[in-house]
Amino acid sequence: MKVKICGITNFKDALEALDAGADYLGFIFYPKSSRYVSEESVSTILKKLPRKDFISVGVFVNADYNQIQAIQRNTGISMVQLHGEETLELAEKLGKEKVIKALRTRDIEEMKKWRDHPFVLLDGDAGDHYGGQGIRVNNQLVRQFKNLYNGSLMFVAGGLNPQNVDEAIEAFSPDGVDVSSGIELSPGIKNFDKMKAFIHKAKQGD
Repeated sequence: MKVKICGITNFKDALEALDAGADYLGFIFYPKSSRYVSEESVSTILKKLPRKDFISVGVFVNADYNQIQAIQRNTGISMVQLHGEETLELAEKLGKEKVIKALRTRDIEEMKKWRDHPFVLLDGDAGDHYGGQGIRVNNQLVRQFKNLYNGSLMFVAGGLNPQNVDEAIEAFSPDGVDVSSGIELSPGIKNFDKMKAFIHKAKQGD
């Protein structure tokens, strides 16, 4: 079971996440997010981290190709997560093997467009917000999509925390889970005890 800790804003949280066993660290480059982090900060964090055996993910919302490419170059992030209304064409242009597509679980027809994409993340429907609101996924749509999915990795996010992550894993048998608000003291500041408990519970079935 892979674990992605999203909304990382500082070196200490990044280090604690890796020490606890996280596989992916997510950095949000969406200026309207309360977990937004600058390119300079992410570059510094990644250079300082002693471990390199993890995947760094830059989260974008409706950014264009040139913006994303520039931030990738400036920070050294490994993968891109598209969290808005991006197109399949943009994912192809960026290199689909390096792109995570976040899908809100509200419209199965829209979700089906991405059923052949290598890496998807199923999230709750937070209306005008883009993630980090603690909204749970639509269980029925997750199951429908999983039956149609031809890609390699399906992650589940949305309202997960140390108390319910095992239920989500049992219900959907995903390849990984993603968490942000469910392990925080405040937006962008992680609670280390909750983070460790989340990672431990997610991986204890491995």
